[in-house]
Amino acid sequence: MTLRWIAGTLENEGIIGNKTLFMIAGRLLLSDKDVKAGEYLFTTDMSLLEVISSFRNGKVNYRTVTVPVGAKIDQIGAILQGEGLVDKETFKQITKNHALIGLLNLDSDIDSLEGFLYPDTYYFIKSSSPDRIARKMVMRFKKLFTPDMARRASELNMTVKEVVTLASVIEKELGVESERTLISAVFHNRLRRKMPLQSDPTVIYALGEDFDGDLKRKHLIFKSSYNTYLQRGLPPGPIGSPTIESIHAALHPADVDYLYFVSKNDGTHYFSNTFAEHDKAVTTYQRVLAVKKTIQ
Repeated sequence: MTLRWIAGTLENEGIIGNKTLFMIAGRLLLSDKDVKAGEYLFTTDMSLLEVISSFRNGKVNYRTVTVPVGAKIDQIGAILQGEGLVDKETFKQITKNHALIGLLNLDSDIDSLEGFLYPDTYYFIKSSSPDRIARKMVMRFKKLFTPDMARRASELNMTVKEVVTLASVIEKELGVESERTLISAVFHNRLRRKMPLQSDPTVIYALGEDFDGDLKRKHLIFKSSYNTYLQRGLPPGPIGSPTIESIHAALHPADVDYLYFVSKNDGTHYFSNTFAEHDKAVTTYQRVLAVKKTIQ
C-alpha cells in the first residue's frame, strides 16, 4: 500500500483531516518503505504526528491468541477465527498439510498436527497466513521438546507421536498437578500388561461434536479407534495439546504398581493396585457423587 493510498484511507475514516497535509509531512518523515505491513489502530483524537509516528515506529496491532491446555485443532481454529485471523476450516486443512508436517521434521507417521500446537499465548498480525500461525505453534513445541526427551522416548521404545499421545491423555485426566506422574504410571502399567487404557477423555474425543457433556455407558461401546475401552494400546494420535509437564510425566512415570484410578470428585483421584480395591473405591465415590446430585 502506497503512502497516497494510506492518506486517502485515513482521511475517509476521519483519522486525519487533510490527506494532502499528511502526504507532505509523510514525505518528510517516512517513505513507503518505512511503513511496516500489518494492522494499525488509530483514534480520531490522534494528532497527525502521532499517526505518522505509529507508522514510523511500526506500532502494528497484534492479535493475542491463547491456546488452552488440552485444546483440539477444532477449538484452536475457532479461537483463531474469533480473532479474525483465519477461517477455522482453512486452518484445520493446513494442519493436515504433509509438506508442512514434513518441513517440521516430526515423526514420519504423523498425519496431523493435533497435539503439536503447543498451548501458550501467541501474538499474530492480522495478515499472518494459516501455515505461519501453525508453524509458530509447532516450533514452540519443538523448542520445549528437548533432545534429552527424544532420547528418553527411545529408551521407552516410543515415538515422539506416542509420547505426545500419552501426554494428551494424561493432560485430560489430570485434576491436580501432583498426580501427573501417578496417572502416567497407571497407563504405562496397563500398556505393559496389554490392558485397555479405559480413559473417558479418549471416548469424548471420539464422539466429537456429538458429545453433550454427559458421558453415558452407551458411549463406552461407541466404535472408534480412539475408544480405549474397546481398543487396546494408545489411541491413533493425540486427543489435544498437552503441556510440557504432561509430556515429561509421560516420559517419567512414577515408580508405582497402580493399575486403576477413580475420581474422588474433588479434583483428586483414588489409586488402586487391584480391581477389587478399585471396585470398592468406585462404589464409595460414586455413591458420594449420587448423594451430592440428589442434594442439588
